[in-house]
Amino acid sequence: MAKSVYHRVTHTGQVEKKDRTYRLDAEIVTRLEATAERLRVWPSQLVVFLLRRGLDAIDSGEWEVPTRPVYWQIIEEDGGDDRP
Repeated sequence: MAKSVYHRVTHTGQVEKKDRTYRLDAEIVTRLEATAERLRVWPSQLVVFLLRRGLDAIDSGEWEVPTRPVYWQIIEEDGGDDRP
């Protein structure tokens, strides 16, 4: 399996970390926390592990993410519809 090689290293040799917030279903959070507890690892480390594995699988073509076209439109405050 391909390894992720895209990380920025700081001048001290540490991998740069960024805080992000993503909205997840409560069931996913519960499963994540229960799995981390069962494995005796920090939840953040488990998230990184799972995301890397998943992203590597997508990048390698092992997983295909089903998608469909989505179109977003700004809704004007006056309720007007200014579609072209």
